[in-house]
Amino acid sequence: MSLHGGLITKRPLCYTTDGRLLLTPCGNAIRVYSARSGDHIATLRGHEAEVTAVVQDPGNDKVVLSSSLDGTLRRWDIQEGTVLKAWNIGEPVECMVGHSKYGALVNMVHSSVSSSSTCITSITSKGTAIGAAAAGAPILPAI
Repeated sequence: MSLHGGLITKRPLCYTTDGRLLLTPCGNAIRVYSARSGDHIATLRGHEAEVTAVVQDPGNDKVVLSSSLDGTLRRWDIQEGTVLKAWNIGEPVECMVGHSKYGALVNMVHSSVSSSSTCITSITSKGTAIGAAAAGAPILPAI
């Protein structure tokens, strides 16, 4: 995506549910833009490696979650620009998606260095693990 002629990010963008803000992974940070004007509003800092995804918290429209190659998932208050909580996943998180159908669920894909495999971990946005599987195995437990 480009605004004002420059490249913002190579990672997926995240619009807030009200459509007012655009959040973009940008290096170790998350940049917040006005979706209407394209103006840079804020930068959220806290990750120690590249941010790989930003998703709206399916359970709270004032909160976003971010994943990073530093092996953490962070929950941000986008109005205050502060980290509400950080979870150490223990492995670089390569991508993340949010899904509200299963009650504020976030799926993360990360590489397990110890087993040389790709893993998918499913958690609620409040940090409760509800399932983990290696690639090719079922992602979610039976409900």
